[in-house]
Parts: sequence; structure tokens; C-alpha cells
Amino acid sequence: MKVWKAKEIAHEWVWTYAEGKKWFKGAYFSGSAAEQADNSYLAPHSDLDIMVVTSFEEPPLKIGKFRYKGVLLEVSFIPEKALSSVEAVLSHYHIAHAFQNDTIIVDQEGFLKPLQKEVARHFCQEQWVKRRLADVRSKSERGLEQLHVEKPFHELVMNWLFPTGVVAHLFLVAALRNPTVRLRYLAAKDVLTSYQLEDVYEYLLHQLGCQHMDAKQAKRHLTALAHTFDMTVKLKKTAFFFSSDISLEARPLAVDGTEKLIDEGHHREAIFWIIATFARCHLILAADCPTSHQAELGYFQEALADIGIANHADLLNKAAYTRSTMGTMCKAALNILERNPAIVCT
Repeated sequence: MKVWKAKEIAHEWVWTYAEGKKWFKGAYFSGSAAEQADNSYLAPHSDLDIMVVTSFEEPPLKIGKFRYKGVLLEVSFIPEKALSSVEAVLSHYHIAHAFQNDTIIVDQEGFLKPLQKEVARHFCQEQWVKRRLADVRSKSERGLEQLHVEKPFHELVMNWLFPTGVVAHLFLVAALRNPTVRLRYLAAKDVLTSYQLEDVYEYLLHQLGCQHMDAKQAKRHLTALAHTFDMTVKLKKTAFFFSSDISLEARPLAVDGTEKLIDEGHHREAIFWIIATFARCHLILAADCPTSHQAELGYFQEALADIGIANHADLLNKAAYTRSTMGTMCKAALNILERNPAIVCT
């Protein structure tokens, strides 16, 4: 299906969903698929991300991934207060990128389009790019501090993994690229290679622990993950914010999309999402079927062992390494910023 048609269907869903809801303030596209040319084809391993703006100060759990008339949508909520000013949007690296271009679906009260135009006007200015780089660093460092809390080990893996993966966004922000989630390492590799910073990319992979991973290892772990994934889909009951990522609708992204990465030679880049999906499955299984959680745990432990994680101490050591190399990562991001011809000096 062509992107323009998929967006048209997404528009239809938004209007149907929003009808009669007083808290609905608008909606816009986000994510990488929204940047594709309208005449291009939506990849089978892609979805369309929709942000629904709400008057609720604390939005409900995201609706997540689902199919609507053949299009895989992922719908999340964002509170209106997060879009309270141009400065607030420009300072937040995840929110700002969606406003670089006109991705507005519905502007219920007429404030999204003027906001988008102002954000786009200042988006490439050096001061705001630096502000967003600081936002990336802060998010990573705050997240890594959560490793000292008392939680089950599979939860602590999540607490380590995502703040570690946030570091990849430094280079995407400096290059004015979309801070994508699932494909962040592949996107970071592209940026760092284009700026002749391949050595920095190896440091980035070392933070994750997959720098020596080969395709055979990655494929073995994906095969085990697919088994755990399918079991979790059948057994899940408890609602988590990521529940829709562990579903039949999400399988083409989580499993098939990861297999495609490995087959194309990006096995090291596939490890992030393999570990993330494993951890999410075990969060669900631990809550809904502890017996299956224990039965499948060995596969997860094998994947963790291959990136150097056997216990809590390993997670703390990895977090310490990420913090110790943060200065190097930020320096490289500033190098990209200074050489990026699209940056407007202020």
C-alpha cells in the first residue's frame, strides 16, 4: 500500500475515534513512516505512529498497535501541556522531530498548526539542537540511576537497556534525523559512518555488549525469542504500556523485521530489539504465567550471557561504562552538529 493511502486510512480512524470526545485536542503523525514520500510504499515491517493530543494531565495507557483497514497503526497519547509552548517542544528531542514538518492530522482547537510552523522555523538552530542533545543525555543518565531499586532481574534489564539505547539518539539528534526506536542502532551507524566516526560506533555497541556478536548467534537468539513471543501472545492478560508490541499484529515488526535485519548483515544492530522484546515477554509471563516465565527464562539468559550479563553486578558495571563514555559520545555528537550543513548558527 502506498503511504498516501495509509495516511488517508489513518485520518479516517482518527476522525472516527475522536468523535464526541471532549478531551480530544488533535492528532499528528510521528515516527519514521510519517517521513516517507506519499508515493512510496509502506514497508511490511512498518507502522504509522499517531500521537493523540489530550486534555488529560495524565494520559491513559497508549492504545498501541492494531490493524485498521489493512494498515498497522500505533496510537499513543500526549498531554496538551507537553505542547504548551514552542520552547517546550523544541527542547524535547522526541516531540520536536515530529513538528519539523507538517504532520498534523487534526487540529481541533487551532493551536497545533501555528505551533508546528514555529517549531519548524527554529528546529535547525544550533541552540535548540544543543538543548535537545542535553535532553538525550539527561534521559539516559536518569534512567541508568534506576538500577539501584529492588526489582526482579528481567525488569532491571529493561531499566538498563533502554537508557543505554538512548545514547544512540545523540547522533540522530545532531544529524537532525528521526530518533527512531526499534532501528536506532542501524540509524546511528548510518550517521556515524557518514561522518567518518566508525570508532565511536564501536564504543556505542560496546555499551550494549554486542560488538562481537555474529549472525549465527543473533539468529539463534531470535529463534528462541520467537518461541517465547508466540507463547506470551497466547498467555498475556495483564495490561502493560508495551502490551501491543507483544501481539500477533506486532509480530511482523518484532520478529520478522528483526530477522530481516540479521539477513541483511545487521546482526549486531538487531540485538537491542531482541533483548528488549525478550524482557517485555518475561515481564508479561512473570505476571500472567509464572510457570512459563521460568520455563522460557533459559533462552533469555543465554541471550544476556552473549552480551556479558549474568547478574545485577554486570548491569551496574555496564551502566558505569556507559556513564564513563558519555563524554566521548557527547563530544562526537557535537562534532556532527558542527559539521552538519543544515545547522543554523545563532
